[in-house]
Amino acid sequence: MINRHAVAEYDGTDETNIISELFYTISPDVTHDHFFVTRVQEAIKSHLDSIGCAVSRMIEYTDGCSSQYKSKTCMGVCSYLCEKLGYSQFERNYFETSHAKGPQDAAGGLLKRQLDVAVMRGNSIQTAHDVYKFAAENLTEPKSGIYSRRIFHYITDIDRSATYSFKAVPQNRKVHQMTTSRPGKITVRDQSCYTCDNCLAGMTSINT
Repeated sequence: MINRHAVAEYDGTDETNIISELFYTISPDVTHDHFFVTRVQEAIKSHLDSIGCAVSRMIEYTDGCSSQYKSKTCMGVCSYLCEKLGYSQFERNYFETSHAKGPQDAAGGLLKRQLDVAVMRGNSIQTAHDVYKFAAENLTEPKSGIYSRRIFHYITDIDRSATYSFKAVPQNRKVHQMTTSRPGKITVRDQSCYTCDNCLAGMTSINT
């Protein structure tokens, strides 16, 4: 996950700077569902709070995986994020299939390569916690690139006790942007847009 934000008093300075960070979530939990995604979203918000970064509008870019991001339940659950995490607006943008390659893939590839090298050098890395420990001890400070640092977060507690019931979003596969600011209500559109008044006026509201 790429994390780019403005932070005051970062690393002991009192100036506001735009910084880019790499935030990795490592977990032994291999069930990739909306419960896991929600737990990661909570971890990101906790990290932003810890460094004094006040975020009112959270923007995500994801693929269209139905179990994690784009089913009626995934989209409906997101409508409660503003209330739960304190955002004024939450927005998710969906890439077309096979078009989501970017910095996050390079970040993941680097971690995997470093783990391969470590194992070849005799390190014992057999569990998710071993991965976390190695990464936190050896890969936090980038040697080059535009990123200020890498943050590694270990998660084991995934709460899957909640039950939901939402209405399906019509023509879900055509949706490329979803926004929400109120529990139980999302707004979707076929193309992502951020400031165009004409596009904003053409949004379709869906009650979940």
